[in-house]
Amino acid sequence: MLLAGAGAEESVMMSVSEGKVYGLNALAGAIWQLLDTPKTVAEVCAVIQEAFEIDAETCEADVLRFVDALIGYGAVEVAPR
Repeated sequence: MLLAGAGAEESVMMSVSEGKVYGLNALAGAIWQLLDTPKTVAEVCAVIQEAFEIDAETCEADVLRFVDALIGYGAVEVAPR
């Protein structure tokens, strides 16, 4: 189980089961907030690319890497199509 909180410039997540705290940079915090409601990777990247001025390839790689980690922690799940 992960708990999350956001400040003005960074966010933190805590794994209750592992007793670990993870600091999230601005990009990871923004992705986490966008995943508050179900979205595709393309939808997340559309917002992230504009906000952070990064190219599509970098955005997709960063989003997939972070989402894969969240799936591994059980914090998010892939919705059926």
